[in-house]
Amino acid sequence: MLDLSIVIATRNRAQSLAKSLEPITQLDISFDRIEVLVADNGSRDATPSICQMYGKVFPHFKYIFDGRPGQLVGWHRALFEARAEILAFIDDDVRPMPNWATCVLESFESQEVGIATGRIIPEFEERPPGWQSEMMLKNEFGVWSALWGMLDFGAEVKEIPVDFVWGSNFLIRRQALLEAGGFHPGGMPRSLFHFTGDGDVALGRIVS
Repeated sequence: MLDLSIVIATRNRAQSLAKSLEPITQLDISFDRIEVLVADNGSRDATPSICQMYGKVFPHFKYIFDGRPGQLVGWHRALFEARAEILAFIDDDVRPMPNWATCVLESFESQEVGIATGRIIPEFEERPPGWQSEMMLKNEFGVWSALWGMLDFGAEVKEIPVDFVWGSNFLIRRQALLEAGGFHPGGMPRSLFHFTGDGDVALGRIVS
């Protein structure tokens, strides 16, 4: 039985995708317990080849192609094909730590937990300009920056506002996501779904 479905939506970022898939091969968990789903939103680069290569590494790997643009298209396609109860949505530039999957599953040991997240630490290719440091904020939980997609609320398990559960490390029970009606772009009504946004925060508010 699969315990965790890891979902990555991507488009024309083959090199970055490979750098995300490689750390998943280093997770300290049996590959028999996880599946990896790559949702390709119309790539014209080497993405299929990268997926074919890593499909030989993971016993449970699925490549989903849907030419319609938009991250939410990929997320929803993967949602309906995922087989585990716990889903982890990460971006194609995320590099999970070796103990990440184990920590994800530990977060959901209580049935009362429907949604969760973890540390998101940016890796800069160049030093960011000094003025951007002013956009790094602090609260009672730790430090964060919406500009950088940074979230560091420490290693201790704690309850945090659901607005800090972001798509680059978005962890949720499959049933909770289905009951909420899927991702909701910026809280928009269904009639405006073609104006796609991330949809993670709006969904989190429904689930919580």
